[in-house]
Amino acid sequence: MSTRNGVWQALDERLKLSDFTYPVPRHANTVAYSLGGISLIGFIVLIVSGILLAQYYDPVPQLANDSVRAITQGVHFAHPPRHPLLGSPGRDGHRAAAHVPHLHYRVV
Repeated sequence: MSTRNGVWQALDERLKLSDFTYPVPRHANTVAYSLGGISLIGFIVLIVSGILLAQYYDPVPQLANDSVRAITQGVHFAHPPRHPLLGSPGRDGHRAAAHVPHLHYRVV
């Protein structure tokens, strides 16, 4: 038994990593299917951030800077919509984007 195989077996025994090897349907192995999910996540983030900004942002030029400062300092959950790649949605989107190629190249 090689060292690499022994390490894998030890990790698999403790963490049950082999449970993550599952067959992927053929329709899920297309680029269009993968990009459709990514587009849907981006569209949902766009809608949620737009609703939040529509409630708190004042587009009048004299008041715009103050409204942005008020949003970043006082509104709960305002930081992720303003910076979607830094908050939880960005992290989850990154995880999804990292997982899509794994699904795409796995053939049933």
